[in-house]
Amino acid sequence: MIFNLKKKTKSDSYNFSLPKETICFTFEHVFEEGKDILYVSHDEDGDWQFMCGESNHVPENGKLICLEHIIKLDSTLNEIAEIPLGHVAERKKRGEKWEIYK
Repeated sequence: MIFNLKKKTKSDSYNFSLPKETICFTFEHVFEEGKDILYVSHDEDGDWQFMCGESNHVPENGKLICLEHIIKLDSTLNEIAEIPLGHVAERKKRGEKWEIYK
């Protein structure tokens, strides 16, 4: 019998009720350049979008990745795991409190 004895760390936490393999949308600013996630949208259709808050996004730079991977990039996203459909969360910089609104 094999046991996973790896100690769970804060960065290993996952508070979303969706499967870790759920596809979400982000941009290369976040995924490849490491920009902080400052704007999150939980769309009416259930889709999640994680963005850096800049306005210069173009669709060609969009990336589809699994929800687990975006949480590994920024575990503070667990704080907003259960925002309702049709709501967004925004903050001015990483570590600040999320503002949630419809």
